[in-house]
Amino acid sequence: MILCGLWFGEVKPFMSLFTKPFTKSLKQLETIGIDYEVDGTSYLTKGYLICGPADLPAKSIVSNCNQFNGKYSCMRCMHPGETFKTNKGGCVHTFPYDASKPQFDKRTFQSCIEHAFTAIRDQKTTNGIKGPSFLMALKSYDFVKSNSIDYMHGVLLGITKLLIKLWISSGFSDQKFSVSKYVEIIDERLLQIKPPSFITRIPRTLSDHFKYWKASELRLWLYYYSLPVMFDILTPAYLMHYACFVQGIYLLSTDCVTTDDLKMSQSLLSYFVHMFPSLYGERYVTLNMHSLLHLTECVEDLGPLWVYSCFPFENINGVLMELFHGTQNVELQIISSVNVLQNMPDILRNIDDPTILKFIDKMKHKNLHHKISAGTLSGSCPIGAGSNINLTEDLFGKLVTEVNFKPSKVFTYKRISHRGFILHSAAYTRVQVRNTFTVKFYNSSSKQISYGIIAYFILVKKCDCMEKICHCDLVLASVIEQYKEVKPSILDPNFLFVQVPHIKVATKTNILCVIDVSKIISTVVNVDFESSHGYHFLCEVPNLLESD
Repeated sequence: MILCGLWFGEVKPFMSLFTKPFTKSLKQLETIGIDYEVDGTSYLTKGYLICGPADLPAKSIVSNCNQFNGKYSCMRCMHPGETFKTNKGGCVHTFPYDASKPQFDKRTFQSCIEHAFTAIRDQKTTNGIKGPSFLMALKSYDFVKSNSIDYMHGVLLGITKLLIKLWISSGFSDQKFSVSKYVEIIDERLLQIKPPSFITRIPRTLSDHFKYWKASELRLWLYYYSLPVMFDILTPAYLMHYACFVQGIYLLSTDCVTTDDLKMSQSLLSYFVHMFPSLYGERYVTLNMHSLLHLTECVEDLGPLWVYSCFPFENINGVLMELFHGTQNVELQIISSVNVLQNMPDILRNIDDPTILKFIDKMKHKNLHHKISAGTLSGSCPIGAGSNINLTEDLFGKLVTEVNFKPSKVFTYKRISHRGFILHSAAYTRVQVRNTFTVKFYNSSSKQISYGIIAYFILVKKCDCMEKICHCDLVLASVIEQYKEVKPSILDPNFLFVQVPHIKVATKTNILCVIDVSKIISTVVNVDFESSHGYHFLCEVPNLLESD
């Protein structure tokens, strides 16, 4: 990520001033590019701005258009919206959904340019546009299609947080959708969930910590926790309605979004927006809600939602906070620190002291402390010390069938490194609040995708070497206790036939199988709590590229 500029002040930036050098640089990247040399070979690289993620207030400033609480504030269509008077005497700007006309006329790049010049000529806002934006001067930037919808602010901090507030707030306890009397049960269930180690935060309660929940926690709630926790608390109509939202967003956040996914998501989100006024009230159909109708267009134009979300920028805000101390001359402290960071590659090239270089390398990889006890085995290797084991006759037979030879020695391990991730087994008891041993895998015997708990890992050898680590043929396998899927959907009754297929409802079987670790597909989030009626809710991760 390249830091292009910082604005310091008590007011929002004056975009005509702030973006002037930025616009000049972008135009040069488009037309002239950058010449550089690598290993004696010259290259010319050009750069193009194709997307501009921002929250709604920032987007209105950058795009020079009306804010979210004004007419024609949607930058994807010509829906004017209308003013809705609240019970307390205030008002909000809403975008009512009309089933007879679900889509208003779409904006185009050309129409936006015309509206901008009309606004300048007539000295008044035209169809939500106040005048030209610097983005219009870039040939690679489509003012409409490149104007991405940020799901971190809109979907998570917007809609998801709104729903939780409506459900649990005592101020809505007399409403049909309220579950405020069940908050203690919800809290108990959340505290019993043990997420995998790649999820940074363990669940926090709603009653005490909801106002402090971050966007990443709301994402975990949306994808994994909410439906299992609420499946017997929300009434069927509200649960079904919410499930449409969950599945619609999940489909747009996967590694690869298909045409069928886009069609399904559009149907689910359209139903969600259409039914929201009758279930929760018209005043909540704001621009965030209306933007759900354009999410599939956004994904079709720019890719999955996580590609252009504001999560990386929020993380960088955290980095910036570490670049100053105290309250004096904050801007100079940040600029000085950023300057050092940007020049670090040149500084390192002039350092030849091995002790210093070793220290720098250690600081860069300070979180990688696990000991690798054997060489890489098809992208996997055991961690820590192994121990000898005598398998039962049944397990030994399954092992021979899986590895296709009769091993001379078998060692057990509690953890492995697998394709860049750390996998635990249930035997690894040092970690009590995490479950990184529930996995999705290919079952060789049944020839289908299955789910299960890794009991332990086994390293087998063809040789008779006495050493645990040798250079002979090695195979790393896992003993897995299988799950059995017991319901086609978490929704019961399921009168809308909404499947939410990334959540599997399963029970334990006590059946053990032996699987080569290369057949482990991924870790899944195992949502399990005492009042789950014996069910385990196994939730698949939408993508492996979005950091927590």
